[in-house]
Amino acid sequence: GGSRARSNGPRKGQDRYMQMKISFMDAIFGKTETITIDVDEQCSQCMGTGAHSKDDVTICPTCHGSGTVVTQQRTPFGVFQSQSVCPDCGGTGKKIRKKCSKCGGKGYEHKRVSVDVKIPAGIQSGQQLRVSGKGERGANGGSNGDLYIEIMVMKHDYFVRDGRNIYITIPISSVDATLGCSVDVPTVYGDVELTIPSGTQNGQQFRLKGKGVKDLRGSGQGDQLVEVKIEIPKKLSGEEKEMYEKLRKLQAKGGKESVFDKFKKAFK
Repeated sequence: GGSRARSNGPRKGQDRYMQMKISFMDAIFGKTETITIDVDEQCSQCMGTGAHSKDDVTICPTCHGSGTVVTQQRTPFGVFQSQSVCPDCGGTGKKIRKKCSKCGGKGYEHKRVSVDVKIPAGIQSGQQLRVSGKGERGANGGSNGDLYIEIMVMKHDYFVRDGRNIYITIPISSVDATLGCSVDVPTVYGDVELTIPSGTQNGQQFRLKGKGVKDLRGSGQGDQLVEVKIEIPKKLSGEEKEMYEKLRKLQAKGGKESVFDKFKKAFK
């Protein structure tokens, strides 16, 4: 009896799933995206009953409100009994004398609706957003399921995200790495001046505090890590080549070991 009562009672609809692609910057700062979806919503006139009025809903005379019918079949091995959905009421346990004029007795309306989806700042690929009531329709007056949207963040040309931190690689010349310089480094919040000290090595990283991603729960903000890539010129002008030759002679004259000479000593 309890099983039959549950089978023809209100049941919530199944959840739906979809994916949404957003840009790298939209994931950092958040935005509101409007999507258009097809959804079956409860009829506003009959409130899901499918009847013209509440007096037009009666108990199904075939199954007596249970939503199921039992059939018996006699065989040489005995009597076999089976239970199936009532063919007259479709398992609802109810019959409608006069159908709703708006939905034709279905109890729902098929609509194409626009839904505003709020994407929070700091969201990452793989995380899901829930839109209540925009899933599959319920049964027997039950509520709709929910819509779950999986976020897919597209890659940026230069920025790379790792948790709350953002990484970027910037090129500098060998001269600037040797003598030091100041550069305006791009961040997601705009350019920030960074001092490159003299003697900076290739692959060395510098940290820009608070220039990373805000935490979804508001518990802090990450940093931006700037990696230096020293670019060696493939072609030199006559004057530049002359200056490098002078520098090499100056180092040799001062008795300064070359980088390669220091490396070779390790093998002796």
